[in-house]
Amino acid sequence: MTLAHILLPELGKYTLDRLCKQFGVVNEHHHRACDDAAATAEIFVKMIKMIKEKGITTIHELNEAGEVYKIRRDSRLAIRIRSWFNAEI
Repeated sequence: MTLAHILLPELGKYTLDRLCKQFGVVNEHHHRACDDAAATAEIFVKMIKMIKEKGITTIHELNEAGEVYKIRRDSRLAIRIRSWFNAEI
């Protein structure tokens, strides 16, 4: 959800259904663990592509982007995406 807040601040609601619609991901069996997990993974891959397209290459830059969009959190972002920035997607 935190990535969605950073990448899509205008979205307003960040439910799985809303994110599926935003990213064009089909989740025919809502609230089924395997289907929800598959939809979440597909959305995550699309968000990583968006991060790369924005030229964000480090966690620090991602945190700065989160601060720019004023995420509704009191603490600093703690996003741990290790190899995703270097993985070919």
